[in-house]
Amino acid sequence: MSDKNWTRHLDRVLDLHRVSISPLTWGGVESGSDVSLALSLQAARFVADVFESSEAVEVVNLGVNHETSYDDEGGYYDNYYMKGEIAFRIDEQRLEAVEVDAYIGSNFESFLEELAESGVDASHPVFSERLKALIDDFSSDIDNNETIFMEKDFNDSVMNDESFEVTRQEFLSCRVGSVADSQLLVDLLRKKGKFISHFAVPNAMNGEGLDFSQPRPVWNAETVANISLHLSGGMPADACDGRGITPLLAAAHFGSIEAMEALLDAGASVDAVSPAGVDLLGAAILGREPVKSVAYLAERVGVSDGPVHARNLLLATTLGALTDEVFVPVVNSLHAAGADFNVRLPSGKTFMEGVEDFVHERHATAALQHLGSLRMRDVLDGVFSQEDAPLPKRSPSMSF
Repeated sequence: MSDKNWTRHLDRVLDLHRVSISPLTWGGVESGSDVSLALSLQAARFVADVFESSEAVEVVNLGVNHETSYDDEGGYYDNYYMKGEIAFRIDEQRLEAVEVDAYIGSNFESFLEELAESGVDASHPVFSERLKALIDDFSSDIDNNETIFMEKDFNDSVMNDESFEVTRQEFLSCRVGSVADSQLLVDLLRKKGKFISHFAVPNAMNGEGLDFSQPRPVWNAETVANISLHLSGGMPADACDGRGITPLLAAAHFGSIEAMEALLDAGASVDAVSPAGVDLLGAAILGREPVKSVAYLAERVGVSDGPVHARNLLLATTLGALTDEVFVPVVNSLHAAGADFNVRLPSGKTFMEGVEDFVHERHATAALQHLGSLRMRDVLDGVFSQEDAPLPKRSPSMSF
């Protein structure tokens, strides 16, 4: 993989890592499905942010025009242009809309000036500072081609139509308690035929709304936050989502101690493995809050005596998920609970020896120096064997 392509790959992986649980599903579902889901959730989160920024927002309609251009050498490239409108309720009889395009920032400023001149009070929610900041950021993203709506992946793997629309009433129906649920918005848009659905998902809705006795299509940070409602509603503690991931794995990944505790108290299996082969502690290591999640799980359920944690640490180091501040307490928690990092990986190498097989050449030196300095300072208190785990020599061919 070239250096340029590696950088793009890493950026995409880390981006999906933030909005989805793709490290748990690599190799378990079609990659396009995982990308589609992550991008769908990002789009839904943006729509929710628009509605939450001001009570005046009544309708969000977003779409994309697509053009293909050809160069002199016979190649082609895709161009995407935003379209649509955001409608605001000014009073009971009056709706006013701002066009969504490359000039939405200036369009919105002119719109607010006209409303002020027409006598609309400055306390009206349409003048919300949060809304203005969101529109400004959106305008900048459009201008710099940085919004996901203008990405080829989004238009190829998510959009099933030229545009989609969400009303405030529909948005309010996609809240659990007082919190917007991005996943319910995605489900809504899929049912309306606006978003593509790549895989079968559990039916989380009934005639009265969300059915808490059923698992969610995807367990993520938003949905595991309501796990107690699902458990009290009769859902089994190990009920998998549409991708085969248990709520406990997701809770470990997103660092929800409260959810993990509720699930473990309800008898959730600690032996569940994700479609990508990541176990419970692996989900925590690769997750959002590895320090607190690993410490909790290591004390609550213990650790297995094998190479799995070394593999998880290698992957997390590769992704940049374990910084200096995170690596030491995570490994110390595992070591204190009995994890053995002197065991051999499937390749026959120890953790220290295996780093060069997992870390791209561009990042290898820093990773090896980091691991070496930890051992030299004896911070890990004998976790790495001086005899069995010499620092590997840097190879010019290190790559994935």
